[in-house]
Amino acid sequence: MTLRALSPSELLLAGARHDFGAFLELTFALLSPGVPLAKGWYLSAMVRALTDIADGSNRRLQITVPPRHLKSITTTVAFAAWMLGRDPTYRIICASYGQDLAVELSRDFRKLVQSGLSGLSFPRRRPPLSRTLTPRSAPVRAAVGWPSALAGP
Repeated sequence: MTLRALSPSELLLAGARHDFGAFLELTFALLSPGVPLAKGWYLSAMVRALTDIADGSNRRLQITVPPRHLKSITTTVAFAAWMLGRDPTYRIICASYGQDLAVELSRDFRKLVQSGLSGLSFPRRRPPLSRTLTPRSAPVRAAVGWPSALAGP
């Protein structure tokens, strides 16, 4: 058996599979090309808290940082895609204060999961489910904005 050296991009993608912080950096680069990611303490705190949610050591989380600190991209786009890449049976509801923001974040999420980044980071991920809501085939990620209602199985 011969071993081959991994390229830097292969190493980064493999790391993103297991490290949410690395996946978030790749997500930000995809959604905001050419814009440097400002890595403040608050971003590290959000990544750590969401990692605790992912590994089950914490079941509840409320993130309270000022506007424009990447809460929405971090949670409803990157974290949702990362969790679904790790466990395609996971179900996520993303609620927003407004329908316009919910639609924008859904587009960003779709761009991410349809990108090569998501497919390369999680090669065994199944394609997203239909948006048709039935008890047996509910979507893996649903978005809703206020004022609205969301009913599920």
